[in-house]
Amino acid sequence: AAGAAGFIAQHQEGLDVLLGTEGRGLSGGQKSRIALARTLLRRAPILIVDEPFAGLDRESVEVVSNTLRELASESIVIVIAHDREHLERYDRVVFVDAGRVLATGKHEQLLATCPAYRRVLVLEQETVA
Repeated sequence: AAGAAGFIAQHQEGLDVLLGTEGRGLSGGQKSRIALARTLLRRAPILIVDEPFAGLDRESVEVVSNTLRELASESIVIVIAHDREHLERYDRVVFVDAGRVLATGKHEQLLATCPAYRRVLVLEQETVA
């Protein structure tokens, strides 16, 4: 569910492979997927994930995104994310600036009603382009 089975299977020892301190030997994306897998095993009623797609390839992003969506049907899932592509996937976006909640709603609603939200996304697009 966390998209980790593929790279785990590449190790001869599988799940028994020894890793260095702080996951040395894994990429950033692999560390994220292992952390998500460990979290999934706990079956927590509330899951808070910070930038769960950072360092992941497109295929892994889809796996993790689908997993989080499934979890949201049985748990509260709070995703902290900054990129526009992922903001569109959520039921509610909470736009925070300088520690204050400026707006809440679906991505499309915030684009239509919150100038600061639009400004941040336009700046992001210009930076990427």
